[in-house]
Amino acid sequence: MPEIKHDIATTYLNSLQSEKIPPLFFIWGEDFLCKKVFETVISFLLPGNLKDFGYELLEGEEAVVPVIMERLCTYSFFQERRVVAIKNAPLFTAATSSSIHGFNKHNLENLMQLIEKGFPENHYLVITSSTADKRRALFNTIKSRGIAFDCTVPQGSTKADKDEQAGLLHLAMKDILDRTGKGIDGDAFQSLTDMTGFDPVALNDNLERLTSFIGTRDRITLKDVQAVVKRTKKDAVFELTNAVAQKNLDSALFYYKSLCDSGFHPLQLLASIVNQMRKVLVVKAFVVDQAQRGNTCWRKGGQSYQQFTGNTIPFVTNADLNLQDLLRQWNEETEKSHADRASNLDEISEPDSNNGTSDSKNGKGKKRISADKKSVPAKKGTADKKITTDLAIASGSKSMYPVYQTFLKSDNFRLDELASIMMELSDLDYRFKSSSDEYPAIVLEEMIIRICTGSIHK
Repeated sequence: MPEIKHDIATTYLNSLQSEKIPPLFFIWGEDFLCKKVFETVISFLLPGNLKDFGYELLEGEEAVVPVIMERLCTYSFFQERRVVAIKNAPLFTAATSSSIHGFNKHNLENLMQLIEKGFPENHYLVITSSTADKRRALFNTIKSRGIAFDCTVPQGSTKADKDEQAGLLHLAMKDILDRTGKGIDGDAFQSLTDMTGFDPVALNDNLERLTSFIGTRDRITLKDVQAVVKRTKKDAVFELTNAVAQKNLDSALFYYKSLCDSGFHPLQLLASIVNQMRKVLVVKAFVVDQAQRGNTCWRKGGQSYQQFTGNTIPFVTNADLNLQDLLRQWNEETEKSHADRASNLDEISEPDSNNGTSDSKNGKGKKRISADKKSVPAKKGTADKKITTDLAIASGSKSMYPVYQTFLKSDNFRLDELASIMMELSDLDYRFKSSSDEYPAIVLEEMIIRICTGSIHK
């Protein structure tokens, strides 16, 4: 059976014919989505009042493999169809741990054998899990005999990932508000997601609390969110580096304090800021160079992403290729220089084994190696080898959107300003690593303020 994405679960189930319904349904991924697909599967298998007699959800001490197998092989007195379900089963955490009661290696091997053998007719097993390891034999066995519903959501920071995360949060919001008959203002929802981050469960809990808090009122406002919700979001480092590169002082200081409170050392945060500012410097140098050549492939402000991909990226690609050629040429010249120096060492003097002296006239006591020495052959594929460098703008990027964002950030700085920033960040890195500063957090905070306020000059 195939793997099915959560958003087409209902459509896929409705397409199944009754005689072709697989005996096993495995649902893994984001908890909120798993619950929705789980309810859809149960309703599909046991529509109407069939759930009253043919459904058994195992929880607590009964939610273990031996009990699952026993109940699957037990016939119902009331109706033919029987569904056994278990939520959040640790199927794929048990392979490396024998301490999980009821899900050790032996238990899982027995479950695999039962799945391969087949359940009694009209008996079905529905399992949810937070994770799945597609490399394991258990997952392949589940796929071969049943349906695997993928409820995962990308955790990355690309635009596509963010859009999918936002879509899920809106789905979670709609699920609660439709059920309660309440609404929420746009700024209130934005504040709520800013405080919880991508956490559908926390969002769900907070919306439940907010709907109770507002009582008879029909809309949740920003003041309600500020009064009820506490910040639980764990800020990512890129939030800080983006704020610094955008010269957004309030956001930069907010995320800096949040990350420090979360246990990040200032040296870690400094390294991330250095990496971000280096990218901005490389882009700014490219923009300035192109402008000096009379090329307006990038216009400061107002350039759309579509214009960027059409007008700017071809020049960026060409610049990255030229950089690769230059670095490859330097490598080849360096290797040739080393080979030339080695070839000049054509003789090695050694004491004569007979009298312990050397005779320079007759050449005795010298071991000549120039005739036997072979030139070192060039490494195969040197001309085609791609050289890794952090000076490239877009080389190796899977998406051009982050590169576009870096170009936008470069508009906030002058080239000489960026050069000065990099010099001061380098000095700060040395100071931190040499332990010459007693309060690195305060020193880095001061540096962030100076970058964001444009107080660093050449």
